[in-house]
Amino acid sequence: MRNFLRTSHTRGYSFGVVIGIFAGFLYANFLDWGLHMLLHKPKGRSRFKFHWKHHGVARRNKNHDPDYRLKLLHNETYLTILGILIHLPLIFVWAPFAWTAISYALVYMVLHRMSHTYVAFFKKWMPWHYEHHMGKNQNANWCVICPLMDYIMGTRLKWLNKD
Repeated sequence: MRNFLRTSHTRGYSFGVVIGIFAGFLYANFLDWGLHMLLHKPKGRSRFKFHWKHHGVARRNKNHDPDYRLKLLHNETYLTILGILIHLPLIFVWAPFAWTAISYALVYMVLHRMSHTYVAFFKKWMPWHYEHHMGKNQNANWCVICPLMDYIMGTRLKWLNKD
């Protein structure tokens, strides 16, 4: 009987971890989608004009943004770090969820920078972000890391002819 209880407890714990990771990924992907969308509105009066500047530079340079090679920290980096700090207390509430969301944010900072530095590579492996910057409709393809929420919300527009 004791072995059964230990196994059940272990399975229950593992199930909670899996659910936490899944929920943390969905939550972070939703933030990736939703916060990016908020950075685009309203164009003229937003406090986040730096994001429109980034779009303009990337568009003029075929998605290359030289600032990402020159500067380590950007306004978006500060906002992402702030988001990580806000979510740190969740580690004590639901660690798998929190660590997954925080990891997503860290991956976001690295991959977004690299997508504007190594354009050809990321055009192939993250076409949704290239399509967001270079497409006719920049009000689509909001997700940077994974386009799951774009598919769920109906904002994924493919136009790039991948070889």
